[in-house]
Amino acid sequence: FSTGNAGDVTISARNVFVENGGYLGTTTIGTGRSGNAIVHADRIQVNGTTPTFIGSVIAASTAGLGGNGGNLTLNTRQLIVENSGLVAVSS
Repeated sequence: FSTGNAGDVTISARNVFVENGGYLGTTTIGTGRSGNAIVHADRIQVNGTTPTFIGSVIAASTAGLGGNGGNLTLNTRQLIVENSGLVAVSS
């Protein structure tokens, strides 16, 4: 566990696919603040799991000792979340 803050993530692309248990975002474990996750794409798809059923995720989150979650901004024309995919902000 740490007290440091996470950095920001910004992605600009035509299409963004987070699949088969993939993760896109910022996370801290401890008292640090999560960074911001910003995605600019015509199409964003969050789909599927790993063989052990861990879902694909786009997130700005903290886990542990009370750090604040960051902002999650998805600028897209089409957002597809299916087959245990998840889009979340949490602290």
